[in-house]
Amino acid sequence: MKWWMLTGGLIGVLLLTGLAVYLVGRSLPAEHIAEGGREIGATVDMVAQRVWGVETQPQWRRRIARVEVSEREPGRVRYTEYVGRDAITFELVEQEGGRRFESRIVSTDLPFGGRWLIALDPIGEQRTRVSIREEGVVHSPMFRALGRYVFGHTATMEAYLNDLARSFEGTDHGA
Repeated sequence: MKWWMLTGGLIGVLLLTGLAVYLVGRSLPAEHIAEGGREIGATVDMVAQRVWGVETQPQWRRRIARVEVSEREPGRVRYTEYVGRDAITFELVEQEGGRRFESRIVSTDLPFGGRWLIALDPIGEQRTRVSIREEGVVHSPMFRALGRYVFGHTATMEAYLNDLARSFEGTDHGA
């Protein structure tokens, strides 16, 4: 008899916790803005080439298994990133001569969406400041609460910036 009460109590606590997370998520706005940045030990041109060369992401981004480019034209590329079983399609647009980029999620079947505005600014001859502004939307109240209080809105951005910086470590920056 006590086993059933313990199991029932545990299930009740889990259901109440799930309901609380859902209600907190509903109280949060769907849209958010997050910003991050990092100094990279490479020239602006080298960093721009790395950002624009989406096909090479599996070589330097730890979580990306593969990238498939579906369309490419001057100043615009549409591609899909694969992380495990998940696939997200993006459109990357080059702006201001390779110093500014807009990366937008074009997949419509996700519980989130939005865009990154990526700015590359020189700091001396061999360093670049990479700034990212995320203008995101999270449709699911559960993901909204988890994104705000557990994972943080900058987690993917920080991983991208860390991987980007790491990709230039030990390279000849004078190219």
